[in-house]
Amino acid sequence: MAIEAKNVVPPFSAQHLEAICRVLADTETGLTGSEIGYLLQDSRIEDTDPTLTKWKRLFNAFVHFQNEHQAGNGVIVFITRSMNPASYTGRPDVFCLRRDKLNATFQPHQGANLGAIKSLTSVMQWITSWDL
Repeated sequence: MAIEAKNVVPPFSAQHLEAICRVLADTETGLTGSEIGYLLQDSRIEDTDPTLTKWKRLFNAFVHFQNEHQAGNGVIVFITRSMNPASYTGRPDVFCLRRDKLNATFQPHQGANLGAIKSLTSVMQWITSWDL
């Protein structure tokens, strides 16, 4: 089932998804399992394998979403919500670390309707024009 949105983000490659998931679910600096569960639900992404390790759980949820909707929009929504600066007021160092690592994963991603995603900041600015 294709997603209906004004701006459809092309699906991310498995390599990009793995890199994103490894940053967001890192054992030491990543989201907790509870945070992942909440953010998946909040992003309307099915938590397909909640018993797996954090990065694999997130990866499988993203892959399932992309396969079902043929779009990467859910991944972008999840990233935007997980990187909300308000969640990092007491941990700006963690925010900066995740942001820098995510920026590195976005630099090579190209999309037909997206142009080049150059950084997390450009993603967050671009997404504000969406009707989610």
